[in-house]
Amino acid sequence: MEFNTVSISDGITMGSDGMRASLISRDGVSPIPSSSWPGAGNWFDGLVVLVGCDRHPRRRDGVARVDIPGLVLYGGSIAPGRWEGRDVTIQDVFEAVGHARGRQDDRRAR
Repeated sequence: MEFNTVSISDGITMGSDGMRASLISRDGVSPIPSSSWPGAGNWFDGLVVLVGCDRHPRRRDGVARVDIPGLVLYGGSIAPGRWEGRDVTIQDVFEAVGHARGRQDDRRAR
């Protein structure tokens, strides 16, 4: 059986009221994260959990808490993109926002 879980994107919610939900979404109010509830409730024989970015510790802990065999596969971080012949990452976006707001001068902007 395949099922999904929810997560809040830090990048999308940054600078809005939605960013208040980011850390809460990582920890939740339950000792078992939503990625592991179906495993506990449906008496699965095991879980395979696919994670990415920085959400893996909570998912790993959830698999351990339901006390059934589990495998946590980490998909890795976001790969850089290409723009004007160079690699760009989320850090470049943050620096561009700082530059646009006047908090970073032209010497630091690329």
